[in-house]
Amino acid sequence: MMTFFRQKTGKLGEDAAVTYLKRRGMTIKTRNYRCRIGELDIVAIDQGVLVFVEVRSRRTIGYGLPQETIDVNKIAKVRRVAEYYLMVNKLIDVECRFDVIALQLNDEGGVKNLDYIRNAF
Repeated sequence: MMTFFRQKTGKLGEDAAVTYLKRRGMTIKTRNYRCRIGELDIVAIDQGVLVFVEVRSRRTIGYGLPQETIDVNKIAKVRRVAEYYLMVNKLIDVECRFDVIALQLNDEGGVKNLDYIRNAF
């Protein structure tokens, strides 16, 4: 179970990620899409491309960078949830991409560093 502190860090990170994506001209379709398989953090549109964005936030990098927490199991899970999302929304022949936004937050919850990785997996 996720602690309140981790939930707050995750929400702050996702809020910052949404702001960043909007500034880049992307349209946010949904946040925190949940189904029986798992969750998608952000689903956005970038110049006609459907983008599934995985957000990783950390307050400290003592245990590694946020993006280093995405392993093969997480990639497979995000892909399965994305496939389900496409099926449920009857989206056929849609160009898709998987991006990652990795954030390091300061003690006040502000963004210290943001790495945007297009076509991450």
